Amino acid sequence: MSALERIHRTLTFADAPSIVRAHQKDSFYENNLIQLLQDALKIVKNQRFIHLYSNEIVIFGKFLYLSLTTLVGSRTLGEEYVDLIYVTRKGKKLPRLFRRLSFILSYAILPYLLKHIAKTLAKRNDPPNYDVSNEKESANYLIKNCKSLSSFKIFFKLLSSKISYQNLLSFIMDSHLGFFYIFGSYYQLSKRVFGLRYALGHKKPISSNNGSYEILGGLIFIQSFFKSLNNILEFFSDYFKILSIKNVQITKSNQNQSQNSGSAHSNGSEYNHSDNIIYNLNSANDLYDSLKSDHDIDLSNPNVLPYIPTDSRLCMLCLSPMINPSSAPCGHLFCWTCILDWSKEQNNCPLCRTPIESKLIPLR
Repeated sequence: MSALERIHRTLTFADAPSIVRAHQKDSFYENNLIQLLQDALKIVKNQRFIHLYSNEIVIFGKFLYLSLTTLVGSRTLGEEYVDLIYVTRKGKKLPRLFRRLSFILSYAILPYLLKHIAKTLAKRNDPPNYDVSNEKESANYLIKNCKSLSSFKIFFKLLSSKISYQNLLSFIMDSHLGFFYIFGSYYQLSKRVFGLRYALGHKKPISSNNGSYEILGGLIFIQSFFKSLNNILEFFSDYFKILSIKNVQITKSNQNQSQNSGSAHSNGSEYNHSDNIIYNLNSANDLYDSLKSDHDIDLSNPNVLPYIPTDSRLCMLCLSPMINPSSAPCGHLFCWTCILDWSKEQNNCPLCRTPIESKLIPLR
């Protein structure tokens, strides 16, 4: 009997509580490493760079942490804390380099790439002012154009807005987490795919009992079921509402064919506009391009827009004097590019969380 076989005969698979404790410890050290990276980049670059590439910094931090530990065959700090080691799916071998590298790439980098690929594919065949990932904007688009769309196209365009990348990923992760809490293996989906399982590095006492998460796993599945049921009901409710609007538009259009086109347009206008139109951010980019260069308004000059107090002339996102100051609906001021980049990720004010809905006012 080899030494490796003797080791495997003494090891048992780790339970869910032990894996959760290791993951919490690793998350703590990952966040510390990401904070150190941000501090270093703040010295080399500036705060605006960190704001623009915050997601990329987080991804690089996770990749770096796992590369320095799992990739080279060492244990992470969380795994050492709980005394866990990686084994293959059946627990008979240690995972090779290819499995470890595949896990790291799929865990740290693949979700980021899939998110951008999904957005690119979703927008490729859609109009320039139509964001398929935004449910509210999608509904507005379908309401304004339902008359020219077939019921089949309305169905699938509305379905694509409901089943977005984020919603699908959330459903998959909830299901995976439910299985983990019930069966106690593969905390990350990537580990389930590549067969990296945890085993205890010590012999577990017979009387040891760390608790159980089966009830929590069942609750997650119940929550996912009702959430999915609610989404299905909401989808068909929106679908039939849009079809009813389409039928009203067609009926009114047929009734007014003898009248001028302007009258027909006015009859359908109450359905062609929404009370909450979401303007595409591309138009904001075009506006900025038309205002920049010689027309930039730099608040580092106290003579520019003197009515703005001295203590209010710094942008709270880049911490520099504002360039092309712009006001959010709540009245807070930011650089035009800073608040525009922020609103692409978070549709609310960075300070008070008031919804922005792309209603930005450049100050002149």
